[in-house]
Amino acid sequence: MATIESQDLSIGKLFNDFYIVPSYQREYVWEDEHVKDFFEDIHNEFSEDGQPSDYFIGSIIVCEEQHGLYEVIDGQQRITTAYILLCAIRDYLASISSRESIEKLNSQIASTDIDEDGNDVFRYRVKLQYEDSRGVLEKIANKEDQISERSLDTLSSKNIANSYYIFKRLLKNEFPSEDLVIPQIKRFYAYLNKSVILVRVKTDTRGDALRVFATVNNRGVNLEAIDLVKNLMFMKAKTKEYDRLKLYWKNMADVLFKSKEKPMRFMRYFIIAFYNNSDSLKSDIYGWFLNSKNQDVYQKNPVNFVNHLLLGSKYYVDFVDGKSINEKYNQNIANIRKISSSARMPFMVLLAGTRLPLELFSELCKHVENIFFIFLFLRESTSSFEKIFIRWCFQIRNIKTKAEFDDFVNTHINTQKIRLAERFNLSFSNLEESSVPKAQLRYILAKLTQYLDENAYESDRDLSIYLSKSVEIEHILPQQPKAAIKKTFDKPDEIEGYIKKLGNLTLLEKSINKSIGNKPFEEKKVEYPKSQYILTRSISEKIEVGKNTAINRATANLQPFDEWTSESIEQRQKMLTELAKKVWEMP
Repeated sequence: MATIESQDLSIGKLFNDFYIVPSYQREYVWEDEHVKDFFEDIHNEFSEDGQPSDYFIGSIIVCEEQHGLYEVIDGQQRITTAYILLCAIRDYLASISSRESIEKLNSQIASTDIDEDGNDVFRYRVKLQYEDSRGVLEKIANKEDQISERSLDTLSSKNIANSYYIFKRLLKNEFPSEDLVIPQIKRFYAYLNKSVILVRVKTDTRGDALRVFATVNNRGVNLEAIDLVKNLMFMKAKTKEYDRLKLYWKNMADVLFKSKEKPMRFMRYFIIAFYNNSDSLKSDIYGWFLNSKNQDVYQKNPVNFVNHLLLGSKYYVDFVDGKSINEKYNQNIANIRKISSSARMPFMVLLAGTRLPLELFSELCKHVENIFFIFLFLRESTSSFEKIFIRWCFQIRNIKTKAEFDDFVNTHINTQKIRLAERFNLSFSNLEESSVPKAQLRYILAKLTQYLDENAYESDRDLSIYLSKSVEIEHILPQQPKAAIKKTFDKPDEIEGYIKKLGNLTLLEKSINKSIGNKPFEEKKVEYPKSQYILTRSISEKIEVGKNTAINRATANLQPFDEWTSESIEQRQKMLTELAKKVWEMP
C-alpha cells in the first residue's frame, strides 16, 4: 500500500534534506515579477518587533530516492527560488563584512552527505538535472561572482541568474543602513528560516508522486494545463524512456514557444485532428486525457504519442507561417491568415490532412481557404462551423485515395456551399464597404482582382501583391465628392450609399490613385487603363487580345462604362457577384 506523508516544514527544516529536480521536469521559468512578488510577500510578513507570524508559501511534492535524496515532482519553481534567496542572503552579508557568516545558512546551501558505501560526499541542497540550467545554480551556490555569458544561453539559465541578481538588489534596497544592516538581515534570515512554511508531500515512488501531483492539480489551479498533460505522459512512461520523452516534449514546447503559439490551443486542434471521434470537443483538453475512453491513445506508448505531438506542432507552426507539409510556401494557407490574422481553427482540418499526398493536401488547402471565408463572410456562428470542421477531421484522416477525397469534397464541402449559396449571392449583391472588416474587404477585392489576372495571363499571382501598401482601395465615385459631382449624380440624395457599394470599389496602384484623387469619372476613366490589374482596367475599356484568348475569356462578362451612375454601380455589383461565385467556387 502506497505511503503518502504530508509535513509542514519551515524553510530551515526543508533544507536539512537534499533535492534533485529531474531532467524531465519543466525548466525554471520564473521571471522578474514572480521573483519580486516572492520576496516582497515574505518581507511584508517579516516583523522586527513583537511575535513573528508564520507565512505559508505553498507546497511541493517529492518522492524519496535512494541515499536520502528527494526527487521534486511539483514545486521546483518554488524550491529553486527559495534556494537562490538563501544564496543571495549569504553573499549580501559577505559583501558587507567578510567576518559575517552564518554556519546554518552555509549548511543549507551545501553540506556533506554519505553515499551508499558510507563515504563522505559533498552535495548541494538543490541539484538541477535538466540541461537548460547550464550549471548556473551550482555556480551561484559555489560563490562564483561572475557567471559567463556562455552559461546564460538558455531561457532557464538566464532566469536563474536574473533571480539571484534581483534578490541581491532587493536585499540592498530593504537593508541599506550599514550600521544596522547586519543585525537586520540576520533577523530577516531567522524569520525566513523559522517562520516561512510550506507543505512537503512525500511518497514512496515516483508513480505515487505523479498521481498526487495530478490529483492536486486536477483543475489546473496551480499549473498550466499543458504541464498537467506532460505529467500524464511521464506517469505512463518507463524510466528508461524518460530521456526520449523529455527531449520530444521539450522540442515541441520550444517550437510553440518560439512562434508564440498557445500550447493548449494547439493541443486541442491536434486531438481533434487525429484522435477525437465525436462532433465536438470541450475546451477542457486535460479532462479529455483523463477520460478512460481516451487513455489508450497515450498510455500504450507515450513516447510515440509525444513524438506525434512534436511532428504535429511543426506542421501547425508551418501553417501559421503559410507553409505546407513540405515546408514550402502555400498561398491558400497564407490566405487564411489574410482573411483573419488570428485564425487558427482551420488548421485543425489541415492537420487532419497531413497524411494525404501533397497534391491532395494542396487541393484541401484551397477548399479550406474558400469555405472558411464563406463561413466568416456570411457570419456563421463560430461554434456551428467549428462543429463542421470537427466532423470533417474525422472524415479526412481516413482518406487514402483521390476518389475518396473527391467524394469527401462533394459530400461535405459542396453540400455546405449549396446550403449557403443563396445567402452568398444575396450578401455579395448588397455588399458595402462597412459590411465587413477592412482587412476582409481588401481580401475580397484582392481575390477578385487576382482571379482575373491569373486567368487572363495564365500564371499564378500571389495575393500579397494585391494587399501591399502600394495598392489602395479606389472609390470610383469619390469618398468626398465635390459639389459638381454630387449635383450631376443621378441620385444625389442616395450618393453616400452608392459610394460604399462594392460595385463602386476597385484596387488601384497608389501612384495612379494619388494622381486622380477626387476627380470626376470623365477624368478618371482615362487613367484606369494604365493600371496593371484587369479588373480595374475593364471599368472603362473592353479588353480584347486576338480571338478566343485567355484574356478574352477572362473578361468576357466584364462590361466597360462610359458614364458612372447609380445604374452603373448596381450593374458592376452584379458583375462582381457573378465573379465572386467563380472565385470561391459557389454553385
